[in-house]
Parts: sequence; structure tokens; C-alpha cells
Amino acid sequence: MLVKSVTTIAIFALVLNTILPAWSAEKPKELLVHRVRKAIDRGIQYLRDQEHGTGNWEGVDKTSVAWRGGWTSLAMLALLNSGVKHDDPIIERGLTYLRQIESSQTYVVALQTMVFAEVGRNEDRQRIQNHVNWLIEAMIVESGQCKGWTYTRAKSQISDNSNTQYALLGLHAGHLAGAKISRNDWLLIQDFYIRTQQPDHGWSYNPALGRFATGTTLTMTTAGLCGLLISGMELNAGREVLRGDGTASNCGLYTENKPVVNALGWISDHFRIDLPSGTFYSLYGIERAGRLSGQRFFGEHDWYREGCQYLVDTQKEEGEAGYWQKNTIHDSWPIVSTSFALLFLSKGRTPVLWTKFAWGEST
Repeated sequence: MLVKSVTTIAIFALVLNTILPAWSAEKPKELLVHRVRKAIDRGIQYLRDQEHGTGNWEGVDKTSVAWRGGWTSLAMLALLNSGVKHDDPIIERGLTYLRQIESSQTYVVALQTMVFAEVGRNEDRQRIQNHVNWLIEAMIVESGQCKGWTYTRAKSQISDNSNTQYALLGLHAGHLAGAKISRNDWLLIQDFYIRTQQPDHGWSYNPALGRFATGTTLTMTTAGLCGLLISGMELNAGREVLRGDGTASNCGLYTENKPVVNALGWISDHFRIDLPSGTFYSLYGIERAGRLSGQRFFGEHDWYREGCQYLVDTQKEEGEAGYWQKNTIHDSWPIVSTSFALLFLSKGRTPVLWTKFAWGEST
């Protein structure tokens, strides 16, 4: 009887050893959506760990010191968009820190404005308007034309499309929060982006020198597309007035549409996720371009899915937390890279409820 029992157990064990590996091999992989959620949670925890109760995420290298408040603003934007509550103690400490900074840097002023607008406290309303005024005054205007923005409010003739895109993001966020910006300023900005689009339909880093000096790039073309879309939204708000017969005046008459379509074509032709440098900065630009344009695909590329796959595969391990970093000149700061990654993962999930592009005359 004992021999029979042992034999039965041995046979059962042999069957399990044969079947279980097959079951294991057939077990479905974890869904990407679950991996994304875990990546966001681990990225949030990493940024929480880096704050150390100080209310800021400032680094000690010369880049961070030169843009005091910039890293903190970017980290707070990432946390807020990733679901951290506005009244969370870490956000309260960050707001206290940022309110003490009177920056003279375009990046910082714009990012601070975005944070204050995102939180939406009454006590920051005048501060938001002051920041918007600063950004408008910092716009380089020559012969009645906008030439973009540079690093400071100095009236330099050399602007760049990176500072310019963040100035625009700050202005847009400030306006959504109630700050006043004249229609003429939006017209200047829209004209800037239409005028500086290059013959191949992309944008370069330095609009004055054009593609022949620096070449049109993915990062600057997503920035240019977003500039067209944001200025167009601001200018077209309220322009479609309903007539008595139910039709709308000015419907379908959008002069910026052709440059937008051309820019979308450029991005579709040059799309890639992993750049030689500036990958995470680029991903944030791709997210904005996709979300603002309402496009799920750039050409054959499902931009959000491909970006998510890349980010969940490259997140670094650090206990229960996780960060992003590459050994390239623009990706080497984990706080900055992690913030950009979280902004892509969290904001890119936002569903596009309604988007309309119209060409030519309305019917």
C-alpha cells in the first residue's frame, strides 16, 4: 500500500513537472496599462524621496543653481499631473518655496506660472498675472514682429524655440487661470510660428538662423506645432458665433491649418522615441503635440503606446521607487528626466474628447 502511494505521488509530481512549465510559459505578460500605473507610482515615490522635507528639488550643479526654482517647478508639475493632491504636504512645502523666488529666467518664470495655475489658489492670482506680464515684457519684438524669447528679459536679438515654447506654455496656463493677455500678443505669437516654419515644414532651434544653421529637429517641431495650436485656440475662442439659422459664422476658416497639417506630416516622417540626447524632453513635447492636436498616431506610430513601452522598459530600480536617466548631456539629471517621463505617462492618458480640423470653406 505504501509502495503504491509513493508511486502515485511520484507520478503526480512528474505530471506537475511536465505541465507547470507549460502553464508558466503560457501565462500572459502583465498588461502595459498596469506597468504604466506602477511606473507612475514608483516615479512619484522617487520624487517624494528626493525632496527630503525641504520643499524643493534643487540640485547642486551649476545648471540647477543657475535656474533656481526650475527643477522644483518641473517636479511639482509632474507630481500634480500624476495625481498627487493639491493639499498634499509636499505640494504645500513646494508652493511656499516657489513663492519666495523672483526669477529672471524665462524657463523658471514660465514653469512657476504653470505650477501656480495648476494649483489655482486665490492667493496666487496676482502672482500669476505678474508672471504673465513678465513673460510678455520678455518677448523680443522687432519692427512689430515677435522674434521669440531667450533665457532672460534682456532684449537680445538671438532667441531660441526652446525658451519660446516654455514662455508660451506659461502664458497659456496663466490665461487659463484668469490672467489677462491681449489679443494682439496672441496674434504676434501665431505669426511668429507661421513665419519661422522652415521650407521642409519643421522648426529649428534658432529661428533667426533657420534650418541651415542647426537643422529642423523633432523637439523644435513638436514645439512649433504646439505653438500654432495654442495660439490658434486662444485666437479662435468665441469666434464661431451662431446665426439664427443654426449655422456658425467663421466656421472652418482657420488660417493656421495648413502649417499645422504640414507640421504633422513632418513629425510623422521623422518620429522616433529614443533620441541620441534629450529623449525625455522630447517625449514631453510629443505628448503635448499628440494631446493638443488630438492625434493618436503620427504616421504609423501610436505615440503614447510606444512612449509608454519605452519608459516602462527603461525605468531604473531604486527600492520601491524608480527614476529615469541616460548618460547623455540632456538626460543625465534624474529629477528632470523623471519629471518629464511622469508628465508624458500621466498627461498622455487624458482622452481626447473633441478635436476638429477644417480645410477650406465650410459647407
